Amino acid sequence: MVFESSAVDPRTGNNLTSPEFSLSSDRELSFTMARVPLEKICTVYVYKTTTLGHISTLLGSYVSAWDASGGRNVTHTMCLPAGTYRLVFYALQPADVAESAAAIMKVQLTESSCTYTPPEGRPASN
Repeated sequence: MVFESSAVDPRTGNNLTSPEFSLSSDRELSFTMARVPLEKICTVYVYKTTTLGHISTLLGSYVSAWDASGGRNVTHTMCLPAGTYRLVFYALQPADVAESAAAIMKVQLTESSCTYTPPEGRPASN
Protein backbone atom coordinates (compact mmCIF):
# COMPACT_ATOMS: atom_id res chain seq x y z
CA MET A 1 0.00 0.00 0.00
CA VAL A 2 1.71 3.15 -1.15
CA PHE A 3 0.32 6.56 -0.33
CA GLU A 4 1.51 10.13 -0.42
CA SER A 5 1.05 12.71 2.24
CA SER A 6 -0.35 16.03 1.18
CA ALA A 7 -1.13 19.51 2.36
CA VAL A 8 -4.66 19.24 0.96
CA ASP A 9 -7.65 17.74 2.77
CA PRO A 10 -6.06 15.15 5.12
CA ARG A 11 -9.11 12.89 4.84
CA THR A 12 -8.25 12.00 1.24
CA GLY A 13 -5.11 10.61 -0.33
CA ASN A 14 -2.93 10.32 2.72
CA ASN A 15 -4.52 7.68 4.89
CA LEU A 16 -5.14 3.96 4.83
CA THR A 17 -7.86 2.29 6.87
CA SER A 18 -7.87 -1.34 7.94
CA PRO A 19 -10.91 -3.57 8.02
CA GLU A 20 -12.69 -3.61 11.39
CA PHE A 21 -11.49 -6.21 13.87
CA SER A 22 -12.17 -7.16 17.49
CA LEU A 23 -9.47 -7.92 20.02
CA SER A 24 -10.43 -9.58 23.31
CA SER A 25 -7.03 -8.62 24.77
CA ASP A 26 -4.08 -6.38 23.90
CA ARG A 27 -2.17 -7.79 20.90
CA GLU A 28 1.02 -7.00 19.06
CA LEU A 29 0.91 -5.65 15.51
CA SER A 30 3.91 -5.38 13.23
CA PHE A 31 4.11 -3.49 9.97
CA THR A 32 6.88 -3.03 7.48
CA MET A 33 7.52 0.28 5.76
CA ALA A 34 9.66 0.50 2.65
CA ARG A 35 12.52 2.87 3.05
CA VAL A 36 12.31 6.15 1.20
CA PRO A 37 15.03 8.69 0.32
CA LEU A 38 15.85 11.12 3.14
CA GLU A 39 14.50 14.05 1.14
CA LYS A 40 11.14 12.29 1.21
CA ILE A 41 11.01 11.45 4.91
CA CYS A 42 7.47 11.00 6.17
CA THR A 43 5.87 10.43 9.56
CA VAL A 44 3.00 7.97 9.70
CA TYR A 45 0.58 8.25 12.63
CA VAL A 46 -1.50 5.23 13.60
CA TYR A 47 -4.94 5.91 15.08
CA LYS A 48 -7.88 3.76 16.06
CA THR A 49 -11.43 4.70 15.15
CA THR A 50 -14.58 5.14 17.21
CA THR A 51 -17.50 2.77 16.78
CA LEU A 52 -18.88 5.28 14.27
CA GLY A 53 -15.68 5.11 12.21
CA HIS A 54 -14.22 8.51 13.17
CA ILE A 55 -10.49 8.84 13.82
CA SER A 56 -10.10 9.07 17.58
CA THR A 57 -7.11 7.76 19.53
CA LEU A 58 -3.46 8.13 18.55
CA LEU A 59 -1.73 4.79 19.07
CA GLY A 60 1.74 5.77 17.84
CA SER A 61 3.88 7.55 15.25
CA TYR A 62 6.53 6.06 13.01
CA VAL A 63 9.05 7.48 10.54
CA SER A 64 9.44 6.20 7.00
CA ALA A 65 13.12 6.77 6.27
CA TRP A 66 16.33 5.03 5.33
CA ASP A 67 17.19 2.18 7.67
CA ALA A 68 20.50 3.16 9.30
CA SER A 69 21.55 -0.50 9.52
CA GLY A 70 21.50 -0.74 5.72
CA GLY A 71 18.48 -3.02 5.55
CA ARG A 72 15.93 -2.66 2.78
CA ASN A 73 12.82 -1.99 4.88
CA VAL A 74 11.99 -0.98 8.44
CA THR A 75 9.64 -3.10 10.56
CA HIS A 76 7.81 -1.41 13.43
CA THR A 77 6.04 -3.22 16.26
CA MET A 78 3.27 -1.76 18.36
CA CYS A 79 0.80 -2.94 20.97
CA LEU A 80 -2.89 -2.59 20.11
CA PRO A 81 -5.46 -2.18 22.89
CA ALA A 82 -8.36 -4.61 23.26
CA GLY A 83 -11.58 -3.52 21.57
CA THR A 84 -13.43 -3.32 18.27
CA TYR A 85 -12.17 -0.70 15.84
CA ARG A 86 -10.31 0.00 12.60
CA LEU A 87 -6.76 1.25 12.31
CA VAL A 88 -5.98 4.39 10.33
CA PHE A 89 -2.45 4.94 9.03
CA TYR A 90 -2.20 8.71 8.45
CA ALA A 91 0.78 10.27 6.62
CA LEU A 92 1.69 13.81 7.56
CA GLN A 93 3.77 15.86 5.16
CA PRO A 94 6.57 17.81 6.85
CA ALA A 95 6.38 21.57 6.28
CA ASP A 96 9.89 21.72 4.81
CA VAL A 97 9.44 18.92 2.27
CA ALA A 98 7.99 19.45 -1.21
CA GLU A 99 6.67 15.89 -1.46
CA SER A 100 6.86 12.81 0.69
CA ALA A 101 5.71 9.24 0.47
CA ALA A 102 5.18 6.23 2.68
CA ALA A 103 4.89 2.63 1.63
CA ILE A 104 3.47 0.04 3.99
CA MET A 105 4.52 -3.34 2.69
CA LYS A 106 3.13 -5.75 5.26
CA VAL A 107 0.77 -5.48 8.23
CA GLN A 108 0.48 -8.46 10.55
CA LEU A 109 -1.51 -8.97 13.74
CA THR A 110 0.58 -11.43 15.73
CA GLU A 111 -0.43 -13.99 18.34
CA SER A 112 1.80 -12.23 20.89
CA SER A 113 0.11 -10.59 23.83
CA CYS A 114 1.36 -7.26 25.16
CA THR A 115 0.30 -4.48 27.49
CA TYR A 116 -0.96 -1.37 25.72
CA THR A 117 0.50 1.89 26.99
CA PRO A 118 -0.74 5.16 25.43
CA PRO A 119 1.92 7.30 23.73
CA GLU A 120 3.63 9.67 26.17
CA GLY A 121 1.40 12.58 27.11
CA ARG A 122 -1.77 10.91 25.79
CA PRO A 123 -4.44 9.45 28.06
CA ALA A 124 -5.97 6.08 27.21
CA SER A 125 -9.41 6.43 25.65
CA ASN A 126 -11.92 4.11 24.03
